[in-house]
Amino acid sequence: MDIDAMCAQIDREIEALKIRINKLEDVRNTIESLREPIEAGAYHSFKKADQQRQTESHAAPKTRKSNGPVNPPSTKRAAKDFMSAVIEKKPPIKQQITTILIGQERPMTSAEIIAALGDGIRKQTVWAALSEMAKRGILVKDKEGDAYHVKESAK
Repeated sequence: MDIDAMCAQIDREIEALKIRINKLEDVRNTIESLREPIEAGAYHSFKKADQQRQTESHAAPKTRKSNGPVNPPSTKRAAKDFMSAVIEKKPPIKQQITTILIGQERPMTSAEIIAALGDGIRKQTVWAALSEMAKRGILVKDKEGDAYHVKESAK
């Protein structure tokens, strides 16, 4: 992989991060803009909604007696779900590999593919994905057997 291609890949990753940062800032601004209406009573907070569900469940007849407290749904889990919906997750590794290989004119070695994917992805994960994709016929090895390219019918 030449220097220009590496710089272009880094520029694409920087742009993707800028987009994510902008989305997070928009979400933060939206949440901040709801602070005053919530404090004024226009909306109820998540905690009050959970407490309301608890009181409704206490009023309903029970089939068994429970001495322990009723735990509200995890607000941490709800926050994680909310943030994962806001932040774009990376596509699966196989899709990333296919996208990289389709963009190249020549076959790429596993080391070149790993370098193109960037940090945060284990080599073993890439090797396993390459092996499985080659077995399924999505990728084809070149004549030397050390580089991969996407099969024409899979493009």
